[in-house]
Order: sequence, then structure tokens, then C-alpha cells
Amino acid sequence: MLKLGIKDEDRGWNDVLRSMDRLTRLGLRVGIFEDAVHDPRGTPITLIAAVNEFGSDAAKIPARPVFAKTYEANQDAYATRAKDIVAAAVVRRDNSIASELKSLGDEIAGDIQAAMHELMTPGNEDATIANKGFDNPWIHTEQTVNAVEARVVDKGLGLNKDKLGSVRMRDSRGRFA
Repeated sequence: MLKLGIKDEDRGWNDVLRSMDRLTRLGLRVGIFEDAVHDPRGTPITLIAAVNEFGSDAAKIPARPVFAKTYEANQDAYATRAKDIVAAAVVRRDNSIASELKSLGDEIAGDIQAAMHELMTPGNEDATIANKGFDNPWIHTEQTVNAVEARVVDKGLGLNKDKLGSVRMRDSRGRFA
């Protein structure tokens, strides 16, 4: 009598799934975060940055976009670098890319900070120049510039097998995406 059997042997696929799960959870955020507060006034720096970036008709402040322009000017380079980071992690079967993402984020934050220092038009009103002692729309006390930072975050997404065995993205609430 001939007996046949099937042996289910994992040849590394589960490790690949775990690595991909970790890679899909990580995200990079660069900007000014809610917890940044201007001393001594206590004004959220996000408010100051939003008024500078988008302008304010009520306060007669023109838009001086540095976040958007920095991203637009460098988005291809940033995307290429991010792809290279992920591809290298997959090749080496390593999912610890947080430090590499942080490095990319710090580079982006530095580009934004440099743009804040370089932007001179539209310039400040004469009264603002007299108050500051110089004419740079984004710079006053450097608090806004120094508040630009990069954070690596866990987005709460993961790869899971559905009932049919297909690998699908699942959000932090367990719903398939």
C-alpha cells in the first residue's frame, strides 16, 4: 500500500511576512508637531507656521510656503531614498529601518529649516523689520525653525492572512484594508 503525505515546510516565507509587516507599520512624519509651543507666549508653533506657510487675509500676512516648496523641489530624491531604504531592508531580511528613516527625516527637516532661513520674499512690513531688527519672514527667535523635526511612527498597519489565506493589509482596528 502506497501512502502519500504533504509536509508543510516553511522555507522563510513567514520571516518575510513578519519583516514586511514591520516595514508596512513604519511611517515618517516631518514637520512641526502639536506639542511644540512658543515660549514665553504659549502659542502653538503649528499656528505660527500655518500663518507663515498659507498666509492670513485677516492679519494681512502673505503666504510664504517653505514646507510645500521644499517638498516639491525634492520629492523625487526623497522618494528614491525611501525606496532604497526599504529595498535594502528586504534584501538583507531586516526590518529595523527606523534609524535610516529617521536619518532621511532629519535631512528633510534640515532642508525645510534651510528654506526658512533663505526665504526673503515677500518681505516683512517696515514695522515688523523695526521690531525684529532684520527682514526674514520665517525667522524671529528661531523657535519655529527649531521646532521642525522628524519622527518615525508606527502607523498601526499590519499584514495578516484572511480566511482564504491571502495576505492583506489590516489596520490597527483589525479591519482589512
